[in-house]
Amino acid sequence: MMQLSDRSKRGRAQGRNRRKQSGRRFIQLYSNVKRSDAYHSLSALARCAMIEVLDKYTGINNGMIVMSVRDLAERLNCSRNGASRALRDLDDAGLVRPMEVGTLKGRRASTYRLTFYRCDKTGDLPTSHWPERLRTVPPESHEGVVASPQRATKDLTVPPESHKRQIPQ
Repeated sequence: MMQLSDRSKRGRAQGRNRRKQSGRRFIQLYSNVKRSDAYHSLSALARCAMIEVLDKYTGINNGMIVMSVRDLAERLNCSRNGASRALRDLDDAGLVRPMEVGTLKGRRASTYRLTFYRCDKTGDLPTSHWPERLRTVPPESHEGVVASPQRATKDLTVPPESHKRQIPQ
């Protein structure tokens, strides 16, 4: 059997405990946030803006995420007014909060905080309660059929009068 030197033993031990870096990163959006009423009230541009802010989040810079309106407009391929409106919508929904407002003359961009993660700057806890959006009730004229095209199922608890079976006597 071949003897391993001390140096190669250390290398193997370090290699086992080391996390493999693939170079690819992912963006994590919790399902309770995605299913929330706050998320569904956003425009498509504001949802894209949230993904861009999430892309700048590294895991240790929440509360210090630098994003200028001009940079966001360039990333989203939209106007600066649209990018500004998207950031304002995110703030109104409570998903992204500005920590420091940037200045045009000082050439400083605003810094933002994702509210569903712990703030690394101030230590504020994340918002964990996101009320789910309410589903609409189907109209009463369509007895037993759900109005949503995603859920085209029948309500089996109360059959319509026309579908009741006549039992012969």
